Amino acid sequence: MRMFPLTEEDFVPGNKEVGFKFYTWTPREFLLNLGRFCRYHDKDYLIRNLITSLESKTQNYVIDDLRMQNEFDALKLYQTKTVRINRYSELNMYPSSEDETEMQLDNVVHDYRIEECNNMTIEDLKNQVDMIMVDLGVTKTQ
Repeated sequence: MRMFPLTEEDFVPGNKEVGFKFYTWTPREFLLNLGRFCRYHDKDYLIRNLITSLESKTQNYVIDDLRMQNEFDALKLYQTKTVRINRYSELNMYPSSEDETEMQLDNVVHDYRIEECNNMTIEDLKNQVDMIMVDLGVTKTQ
């Protein structure tokens, strides 16, 4: 039994902004509100659960969406490398948001930064990520 009425289809590009079949909010709004709810009760709930689930693992992981200062700080305690990707604004399909989760890490110093002029296409972005992975000594696998 699923806890939430979400499917993978709800999160394909373009669908995150379309209202749910049964509700007035979009999948994106639902996730923003779920995060707010969790942080209201315990600001470290999400990051603590992530760290706990990864502590016994020996592989490297990519966390593709880091939004809050406390999450950033917690991961840095584990010598995590961070990459800030500034999305090419003219190709951004998502509306801009004033939500704190969209802006809280805007001025944080990351280990790597991919500026919007270097990721105008998905190929540009992949090339930038490949260069970072080489710099980190991570071998590319297929």
